[in-house]
Amino acid sequence: MPATRLRNSPEIAGQRRATWIGSLLGFTGAGRTVAGDAEIGIDMSSLLGRADFRELESWAQETHPGLRGSGRRWSDGDLGYTIGVRTEAGTEMFVSTFAAGNDPGMVTGVFVGARHEGAAGVLEHLDLSAAFGAAR
Repeated sequence: MPATRLRNSPEIAGQRRATWIGSLLGFTGAGRTVAGDAEIGIDMSSLLGRADFRELESWAQETHPGLRGSGRRWSDGDLGYTIGVRTEAGTEMFVSTFAAGNDPGMVTGVFVGARHEGAAGVLEHLDLSAAFGAAR
C-alpha cells in the first residue's frame, strides 16, 4: 500500500497530472477473451480524472489473446470513464463517476506501491468483466 495519500506522494508532488499506463484483460459474457490498453490519469489538484481502455480486441472462446492486431475489434474498440479518488476504510481508491458516450459500466481501482507506482482494478461492463494494471 502507498506510504502517503496520493496528493502527498513525493514522486508526484508538483505535477499537474499523474498517469499510469498498462493493460486490460477480461472475458465477455460469451467467454471470449478481450485485451487492450489501459490508461489512468488523475488531475492532482481536483483528484478527478479518466480511466480509458483502448485498442480493445477479442479472440475466440477458450483461447489466449494474441499479438496486437490479431484479434477482432471488441465493440467500438474503446471504453472511457470519468473517475474520482476517494478514501474508504482508510484505503485511497478511484471509482467511476460517469461513463463517456455510450459506455455503460463501472471502474473501481486502487493505487499500489509505496510511491503510487501502480494502479490496478476492475472494469464491469454489460458484456465484459476485466482486470487492469498500470504503472506510472
